[in-house]
Amino acid sequence: MPSARLKELGEPGRVLDVGCSSGRNSIKLLSAGWEVVALDIGIGGIRDLGGALLHVVRADANAMPFRAGSFDAVLDSFTYTFLNSEKYAAEVARLLREGRYYLCSMMIRT
Repeated sequence: MPSARLKELGEPGRVLDVGCSSGRNSIKLLSAGWEVVALDIGIGGIRDLGGALLHVVRADANAMPFRAGSFDAVLDSFTYTFLNSEKYAAEVARLLREGRYYLCSMMIRT
């Protein structure tokens, strides 16, 4: 779903696609000029991204293996709903450069 809102991330820079799955958003960001790091804990989606020109990392989103301030944007497609929200929010804040963007899509049952 967030693919329609990717333009809201601003000018291209370095982006982390958390829970990249099949890489649909990673590929769109890559074609828009972003340096993309695609992260997922499962191997299925990551394996499918093997031919793309992007960085692929298999890791737990509650403890991501990157230095603080490494990203201009973090994209989260429904991953937030499966994680420890406080720990994950702190991790996203740690990874984002100051004043940069976190774009999250989630489904909420009402």
